[in-house]
Amino acid sequence: MEEQTQTQESLLDSNTTTETTTEATETATTNDTRPEWLPEKFKTAEDFAKSYSELEKKIQEKQPEIPEKYDYSYAGDLGLDMNEEQQAQANEVFRHYGLTQEQAKGMLSLYSDSIQSFAQQYQQQGPQIDMTMEQGQLRQTWGKEYDVKMGAVRNFAKTLKNDTLNAPLANTAEGLQILADAMAYRNGVNPIADGGIATTQSAADIRARINELRDSDSYRLPQGDIVGEQTRAEIYKLYQQLERIPK
Repeated sequence: MEEQTQTQESLLDSNTTTETTTEATETATTNDTRPEWLPEKFKTAEDFAKSYSELEKKIQEKQPEIPEKYDYSYAGDLGLDMNEEQQAQANEVFRHYGLTQEQAKGMLSLYSDSIQSFAQQYQQQGPQIDMTMEQGQLRQTWGKEYDVKMGAVRNFAKTLKNDTLNAPLANTAEGLQILADAMAYRNGVNPIADGGIATTQSAADIRARINELRDSDSYRLPQGDIVGEQTRAEIYKLYQQLERIPK
């Protein structure tokens, strides 16, 4: 009996030792094969790769939607007038940078603010003109002839280029020509005409001619009519001659 007991105890002891040795071997093997870069919360590299793939999938699902064609219906409210070509160019740029509709709107809003700020700075740099005061001065100078002269000037302005009207006269060729003509009128025409004979016209003669033209049927023709425009242009020139006559 004692021998059987000892044998059983020895067998139990032997099994225990074997199990302990197996566990130790497995632990040692696991430690030897585990990469140093693997975070502690992952048991194997396969677990880490699986977690990374799931995270990448979630990120892709949350990416903002990039429209094929952006909506520019709000551009007018921002003070922007965009034609189809400009919209197509903007689409290409916005899609290249992966902008959403809201981000594209924000970019255009910033662009509009920049343009308006530049325009304000440009206006502040230029001379400040009081239109009411200038008009009052003209009315005082021209008196009853104000409407006639203003009509003639408006008609003349239609023949000029937009750049000439909007830019300083000294910045364009046409503007400089106008200044040269004005200088010639202010200095007076050459008093020596062909043949060396001086030709002058009295203020009374000029006024009589102006009244004659204003009473003519051609003067009453609507704006745009060639004959009517020629008549009004002649009246304007007569007024210029009248102003150059010494008082």
